[in-house]
Amino acid sequence: MFIAYGTGLFAQDEVQVAEHPILAHLKEMMNMKSRQVDVYKARTKEGEEPTPILIKNVDRLCSIATNPSKEEGRPDGLYGKHFEKASKETIERATQLLDPPTKTNLICMAALPPRSGYYTFDQIDYLFKTALTAFTAAKSEANKENVVIETGNWGCGAFGGRIELMALVQILAASASGIHKLIYHSGDARGTKAFQIAQKIATQIISSVPTLKINDIIDKMVSMKFLWGMSNGT
Repeated sequence: MFIAYGTGLFAQDEVQVAEHPILAHLKEMMNMKSRQVDVYKARTKEGEEPTPILIKNVDRLCSIATNPSKEEGRPDGLYGKHFEKASKETIERATQLLDPPTKTNLICMAALPPRSGYYTFDQIDYLFKTALTAFTAAKSEANKENVVIETGNWGCGAFGGRIELMALVQILAASASGIHKLIYHSGDARGTKAFQIAQKIATQIISSVPTLKINDIIDKMVSMKFLWGMSNGT
């Protein structure tokens, strides 16, 4: 969890820690306590089993724009390796103080590291169960009927996940866990198109598997022969 927050990288975990500084303290506290009690391990995966972590009511102190903007001095954006190349002035321009701070509820869940070829049953099984576990826990913790989750192209940057599949996994997991609304940040035109494809496939799967049995859902996704993508180097 938040493994590279102190490095020159600036991917999703690092952005979250920069905007919510208390998360760095939380991670270090968990690391310290885990030396005495295993339950405090700051891990979102144990062996081959997903162990998503939910963090509630975190103060968000600032908003950092990572999108490309020539006018603001970041033609390639600030995401990933572009961050360490940016000047202090560029980073300051991209940072907006939030006063008062807003509150964030975070889901920390691990995608799969880069692979190649077609996604296997075990790989899709892991991804679906990870998202399902996380979303079900979020609904339970919220303790209300209409739960909204904001997400995006999970595991599709440095890990090279296939956007269509990763969107599909999350749409189906949200449906199976009873999430009221899934707000999907697609990132760009390619991501939007991939999400739209995933939406159509999800509708077909849900209509053909009305009881949403997990193995049936996974079998459907495996049969579509999704190929792994390529890491974007971030």
